[in-house]
Amino acid sequence: MSRITTLLLAFFLASCATGGGDGATALKIALVDAVDGSPYLLRENRTISLAVRSALDAEETVITGPGDRIRFEFDDGTQVAAGQNSQIRIDAFDRSDGQLHFSSSDGTFSLELGKTMKRSDASFRLSTPYAEVSASTRTKLWLEHKSDSDQLEVVLLDDGVLRVSNEFGETLLTAAGQACIVEFSSAPSEVRIHDEIQSLAFATP
Repeated sequence: MSRITTLLLAFFLASCATGGGDGATALKIALVDAVDGSPYLLRENRTISLAVRSALDAEETVITGPGDRIRFEFDDGTQVAAGQNSQIRIDAFDRSDGQLHFSSSDGTFSLELGKTMKRSDASFRLSTPYAEVSASTRTKLWLEHKSDSDQLEVVLLDDGVLRVSNEFGETLLTAAGQACIVEFSSAPSEVRIHDEIQSLAFATP
């Protein structure tokens, strides 16, 4: 784990940027509630600067550069925080069907799943080049994958069950502090214990 990742969710300054350009309108499915640096949105081949209260929708990608941080919240209370050099795409969000799907090619994230996951048929999924992380109930998680480190680390931060799987195998995380590592083109590791989950806990700015 890199030294900066334990600071991921403590990055918000006492005063956050306000206002917003294109996209800072009425709620679509999520709103940005904290930013640091110059994160931006990829929307239909356009790049849009993000600020507090910028609106996000499905099939859009949030991108951060060096030193950037961002947090956004869905209308069901699901919260996502992304660290620097990250990309996360909102593939689908449907409260009526209990669906919340993301994909990411790079980055460090913390997620707190909201009310959509209370449905009996709920499905959370985050796809990465290393493995898919999925859940069917509310929980909190942290993950890091970087294109130059050739591995994914997943940590369960709260009660719940996370399934980390790829074509080579799967690992279930069932208690707070459990973690696993996925090397590229390898099965997820056996369960490990992460001793510093408090440093990864979701923080309110």
